[in-house]
Order: sequence, then C-alpha cells, then structure tokens
Amino acid sequence: MKRYSAVMVREGTLRKVTYEATSEAEAQEIAKLWDIGFAGEAAAEPTIKSAEPEAFSLEDAQRMLGGVSRATIYRWLEFGRLQRVRDTRRVLITRRSVTQLAVGNN
Repeated sequence: MKRYSAVMVREGTLRKVTYEATSEAEAQEIAKLWDIGFAGEAAAEPTIKSAEPEAFSLEDAQRMLGGVSRATIYRWLEFGRLQRVRDTRRVLITRRSVTQLAVGNN
C-alpha cells in the first residue's frame, strides 16, 4: 500500500485528502469515484517528536527526584534548589531545575 493525496473543495475551502491504494491506477480510480482531484503520491508524513513538558506537577517532580516528600520539594523551592513557574495556581516545577537537581548540578 502506498499513500496518495488529492484535493477537494468543501464549503468554499480547499482541503487536502490523503488515502491509501495499492497502485497509482487504483488511487486515480478512487479519486474519480470520490470526485476529488488526484494529486499524486503523498509525501512521507513528518514524525512528530513528543515534546517534553516545560514544567512538572509537584507529584511528578517528587517521583522524578526519587520519591522525596512534599515538604522536601517546598524546602528546595524556598532555598532556590528548584524553581517554580510563576503566576500559576498549581505548583509547577521547571523541567530545567528538576533536571539540574537530578544530575547533581544544583
């Protein structure tokens, strides 16, 4: 199976359609059947790298730092060993400060 693309107009908007077929001839037949404009073989879809969060919840930070207590997290915040994301209702600990503390740079 290969991926093919086509275009169509729906409610005044140009839309791109991607579908699979065993050959280009079959892809053209499908496009004709669906009344869409055949565009050719589709480009490979880019792989999406899962983004790491920029901050962790208090519970996630505790787990990542070896199961330390909430009190320890708050103490490290107070003494500057961890940084909190400002202007949030929840306690969110920056990824950078957790990483630095975990590898011993803080």
